[in-house]
Amino acid sequence: MSSIIKVDQIQLADGSTPTAGDLGVTLGSADLPTGSVLQVVTQSHSSFVIINNTTFTDTNLSATITPSSTSSIIQIIVSQAILVSRDTSDVINSACRILDGDDSVIATADRLTGTSSGTSTFNVIRANDTAILTATHTPNTTSAITYRTQIKPSTTSNNGLVVAQDGNSRSSIILMEIAG
Repeated sequence: MSSIIKVDQIQLADGSTPTAGDLGVTLGSADLPTGSVLQVVTQSHSSFVIINNTTFTDTNLSATITPSSTSSIIQIIVSQAILVSRDTSDVINSACRILDGDDSVIATADRLTGTSSGTSTFNVIRANDTAILTATHTPNTTSAITYRTQIKPSTTSNNGLVVAQDGNSRSSIILMEIAG
């Protein structure tokens, strides 16, 4: 024998609407629909890093997230402060990329060109820029993953160099676990 109870509204004794917890229902990440944000991790860094070679070098900006499910997707959003400097009026380029804990490249922004902020008496060109990178990654693990950024100048001729977080500019990384 089965019974059916039909009601229009359930209220607590004080007249408020009950939460799932009030009714003895607990929702875990497995109960949430695909596309739900399960957790958000943010990190920022403001200490400068000077790079004067054409090899990608860590900027010291990183964040770690531990996915709750192997089907989760990690949305990565990076705002990387970059200053590029050269002592001629040539085009100023740099590149920025995001790597995961296995050193796999997740996303790259190549040939970033800054806007000249002036020329000194030594004909030094400095360009401040912010690289905005977004990427999605499906790590297929529930182990902690550290994402980090690297930058490099496109050339080292004419004393070219790149500075991450110049003048203590702030760079940031946001990691969002999305239910897959």
